[in-house]
Amino acid sequence: GKGAGSELDLGAPRRKDGNAVMTRSNGGRALCLLSVALFLPSAGASRPDISFISSALMQGKVLSMLPAVHSPPTAMSVATGVDPSVLLLLPFRFLAKLWQLLGSAVPERLPSWWTVPEAGEHLLGAASILFSNFFYVHFAIKQFRSRRPFLGCLLLVAAGASIFYHGFQIFHGATACLTHQACYVDTSISLASGLVYVAKCGLPHPLLSVAALGTFFIGPNCEPLYAVSHSAWHFVSAYTAYAMAEGSHQRSLQRALHRPDPMQQLPSPAALSTAVALASPAHVEHKRAHAFNRARTALAMRLESPTAVLQRSAWARWSSTRQLRTQRHSARASSRAEPTASNGGGSPAPVRPLALAVAE
Repeated sequence: GKGAGSELDLGAPRRKDGNAVMTRSNGGRALCLLSVALFLPSAGASRPDISFISSALMQGKVLSMLPAVHSPPTAMSVATGVDPSVLLLLPFRFLAKLWQLLGSAVPERLPSWWTVPEAGEHLLGAASILFSNFFYVHFAIKQFRSRRPFLGCLLLVAAGASIFYHGFQIFHGATACLTHQACYVDTSISLASGLVYVAKCGLPHPLLSVAALGTFFIGPNCEPLYAVSHSAWHFVSAYTAYAMAEGSHQRSLQRALHRPDPMQQLPSPAALSTAVALASPAHVEHKRAHAFNRARTALAMRLESPTAVLQRSAWARWSSTRQLRTQRHSARASSRAEPTASNGGGSPAPVRPLALAVAE
């Protein structure tokens, strides 16, 4: 004992023998006793009486058994003036503050219509409720393997909240404030995760929806079947979430298969070269000349048709008849003007109306 006590002194040199190993083993036993003194008193009154562990005398004895840990100052602690152990405890202090903040934000009691059944009366039922949460972990791992990390993280968060809630429900009882607060948190996380799954993956299969709702509502309304039905709810809800993600993935694959390939919609190299050749100026000029030749050929064929020949002959007869009539009129007018000139400039011959001349 004295040798071991001397090993704990700061100034005494440490020997590399079995005493250091014994000192570490004593420290480990003392830490185990301290953890028992801190965490096991949280069990309810119906559990075995371990109140002697939480007594101040017992905790004082356990603390007195802990050896004083003295570590030499490091270069960082000397330079900054901060103990590294304080830095190591900062995350735990942050988590404790966060837990206090969440505890103050969450109501301490559920509404009167919201009941929490007892789950710690039977060991087998309590174990089934707790360990059935690992279905969430199992399907979360499958989501990670399917490269859906966000959906897998949602399942892991739901699993952690459910384990905390059912742990408080079993070890503290259904009427404890911590149980009611954990129920609030668990239900909020479950609802939020379900809405995210529906938004990203669509609605689940109707049979899975009926099974999930049945296993969820049977337990609170029938306490003898609470352990079985709620364990089934953990499995059905985890499997439904995974099935929703898989169904959404299969539907996206089918849409990708039925979607036309953009490379198939592009023209072939031959068609592309033909289109470029057709758009060249030489080809445009060739098309224009070809169109002009076609129009000229059509006009020639139309002129040689029987109808065109009859039209041309009728036009020739009409033009010749008109020319003859014009010559006759001019001859008659000149014959009438000659007697007037021979009279020696007498009064001119009377001019007949134009209509009469046309009638003659």
